[in-house]
Amino acid sequence: MRIPHWIVKSISEEDITRVETAVSALEGVTGAEVIAIVVRRSSTVRHVFPMVLLILAVIYLLVDKMQWLPIWWGSSWHFVVEAAVLLVLGWVISSLAFVQRLLVPKEDRVHQVEQRADLEFVENGVIATKSRVGVLLFVSLLEKRAVIKADRGLVERIDDKVWDEILAHLSQKLKTESLSDALISTLNAMGEVLSRVFPKFPHDRNELPNDLIIKE
Repeated sequence: MRIPHWIVKSISEEDITRVETAVSALEGVTGAEVIAIVVRRSSTVRHVFPMVLLILAVIYLLVDKMQWLPIWWGSSWHFVVEAAVLLVLGWVISSLAFVQRLLVPKEDRVHQVEQRADLEFVENGVIATKSRVGVLLFVSLLEKRAVIKADRGLVERIDDKVWDEILAHLSQKLKTESLSDALISTLNAMGEVLSRVFPKFPHDRNELPNDLIIKE
């Protein structure tokens, strides 16, 4: 698969194959269907560029620029140049992940990640398995948040605290290990839980693809 430019430093084609192998291994011990999805971000960040631009404009107005600029810079066209510089600088700064994260309130980040996970749950057919035993492992990189969402066939069998513990484990792994290693470790932990509550039977068939899905 063609790896998007924004994630090439975090995962390779070999890593993707390893994750997909882990998904296949997981489904080899459970009748549940698991999909792993990694997205660039879930939060809306269209407001970040105007906010950064406003901050830069305020700083610009507060600085007595004429004290350090040469005399010839006082011509009429210097405002155009300075505006262009502010626009470019604002675009560069607003493109930085930590700036986008900083300018999106935490409550909004949490809510939008949950919303995006719900959307992916439906769009990728996790909700449509025959026995309603689909599980979504969803990671949103900008927000550094993950969600595990199980369909109704598993909700009554697995306490939310179990998923919370696995997600806490994933959060720690993401800080110390590569994205692929963190995903594989999490999938292995999910497999241990799912194999106990919903073991694989001979007639089970693979209803969902085992591919690692990477998208904006």
